[in-house]
Amino acid sequence: MRTSRFYRAWLWVLGPAWLLTASPSRAQLQTQISPTGANVVVTQSSAVFVSFTLRPGAIGAPTNVSSALGQFVVLSPSDRSVREVIGTNLVPLQTTIAPGQTGTAVETLLIPQDVSIRGLKSGLDRFFYERTFSSDVDGSSSVARLTCRLGSSAFGLFSIGQVTLYFDNERGEATVQQGSTDLHAFAEVHYNGTGLVEGTWEVSEPSPEGERTFRVIETIKTYVTYGDRILLRTPAVPGLPAQVRGQHVVALRISSPPSGFPLPVVSYYVTEPVQPQAQRTIQLLGPFDNTSVQQPPITFSWQPVSQAVEYRFELLEGDPHGLPSKLNVATDPLRALEPASAYPILLPQFSTEKRLVAFSAQTDLATTRFLLNAKHLQRLRRGQAYLWRVVALDAEGETVAQSPVRRITLF
Repeated sequence: MRTSRFYRAWLWVLGPAWLLTASPSRAQLQTQISPTGANVVVTQSSAVFVSFTLRPGAIGAPTNVSSALGQFVVLSPSDRSVREVIGTNLVPLQTTIAPGQTGTAVETLLIPQDVSIRGLKSGLDRFFYERTFSSDVDGSSSVARLTCRLGSSAFGLFSIGQVTLYFDNERGEATVQQGSTDLHAFAEVHYNGTGLVEGTWEVSEPSPEGERTFRVIETIKTYVTYGDRILLRTPAVPGLPAQVRGQHVVALRISSPPSGFPLPVVSYYVTEPVQPQAQRTIQLLGPFDNTSVQQPPITFSWQPVSQAVEYRFELLEGDPHGLPSKLNVATDPLRALEPASAYPILLPQFSTEKRLVAFSAQTDLATTRFLLNAKHLQRLRRGQAYLWRVVALDAEGETVAQSPVRRITLF
């Protein structure tokens, strides 16, 4: 009886010790990073695809492993506990790992240009990107570290640094008429390193359901070298689709190399086609064609036309044989009688010739005449043949009517 009690007491003393030695020691969270290093540049941003392999210490239950943020740091070469934070990546990572398994967390890391510049100013040839992962089961943590080596864009990690999209008008938006076939989009792509750029040009057209669906219009595969920039363009023939009216969106999707940032999109609008209106003719009243005039003032007059808000009187250089004369002219607006630089006008009657405007005067709708006075004649040459005509303009400054050309000679 006493032996039995002694035996039970012995088990009571040894029992917990046996359980402690029989259970495995508590392991810590382990983390591996791939790649372990990357070449980055200071002339533009760099991007790298990073993979973290996570092995939790706790067993027997699912484990949530997370990292709230990543930090770019400069470490002292003599004492790695001395660190300076030069940038922060606020994108969190999280994964759930089944019992006895390993987990993976991935990110396309954008290394901003300003972070690389801060790293360069530290006087060292490298800085580091760190992430601390923590387990929610046992509270253990582990740090993964990527070495960022500073260098030129030619030898940097193959990545996209910047993408700019625009249309033929060098803007991120455009308007074309329905049925147009000459609209194109361009992409200026800045990259680091050497490799194969792969991607697609895609466009989204309006749909009755209002859903935005992209379709591929061209596949891109082009090999680039030594870190610089390339200019990509949508197919030359045909141009971007313009059969459906409404807003269209153009996107460049780059699958390789990584960019680390959302690629931009641009949009264009397709409007109803504008039917060209037949241009009307302004009837001239006087002077008559091939008239010789001697004394000022000389009155040029014409009949009014509808839709016109103002008229432009033009006196152009010409000679009796209809050939261009010397380019010694001046302009004289009606409201400001100071000379300005001459500009060429292509006359329909002489499709291969360009005449220069000697006078160009704007008049309002109520005025259908122009008075050539003595001050104007001082800038003209006696014995010189001149051509004159009138152009009617609408509120947008577009031509709605034009007169025939008449010739006068000054004596």
